[in-house]
Amino acid sequence: MIRINADGKLLDDIVTRYGYSLETGMKEWEEDPRKYRTEYEYDPLNRLTKVILPDDDQDPLNPYREYIFDDHNNRCDYYNENRHKTTFNFDGLGRLVSVVKGSSGENKTEYVYDELGRIKKVIDPRENETTYEYDYLYRVTKRRL
Repeated sequence: MIRINADGKLLDDIVTRYGYSLETGMKEWEEDPRKYRTEYEYDPLNRLTKVILPDDDQDPLNPYREYIFDDHNNRCDYYNENRHKTTFNFDGLGRLVSVVKGSSGENKTEYVYDELGRIKKVIDPRENETTYEYDYLYRVTKRRL
């Protein structure tokens, strides 16, 4: 509960606390002003693999988000707190070529690149295409929906 005086000034400090690993320097937890705590887990390469979310019930199995990486250090799968999966697919150059939400494969966004590695086209799940044009400094000059 946040208390405010008649002038609209806060009567209490609003504090968020953070805890870090002494070995890696990575954030291990975060506690918001309501004392809800979010915890972070990492793999041996210090990549974020799990976010354990705060939950106001006493069930020890709090909801969490999970991240899975491929052998090329690309985040390839993500599971949200409801265990819905999003898959990220990459080409041999490490460029994102598609994002698939859900297990059916129907909710897919595709990315097409030009010969210089710039995004040329994005195709959304409804097959709408967005195309991009660039100037010689690689700045987007036109986006066509």
